[in-house]
Amino acid sequence: MFTLVVEGWLDEDALDDAVALVSRGRYERILVSGGPIEGWRDERRFATFAERAADYLRRHGVTAIPVVSVPAPASARD
Repeated sequence: MFTLVVEGWLDEDALDDAVALVSRGRYERILVSGGPIEGWRDERRFATFAERAADYLRRHGVTAIPVVSVPAPASARD
């Protein structure tokens, strides 16, 4: 079995691709990474991209395997 690693900043189309991959039944878990969301205006107010994407995956059908949010701290860019 395999672990699927998903980057939380991905858009909905890419997250839907992850849902499709999981539906094939080869994965035993999903790890979702991502850092803080700054300035995000979402009714759920997620603190990190990891939490937001993990929630998206669960709401779109990934219920048979664990979806684990792995938040990262803020870091310098460039």
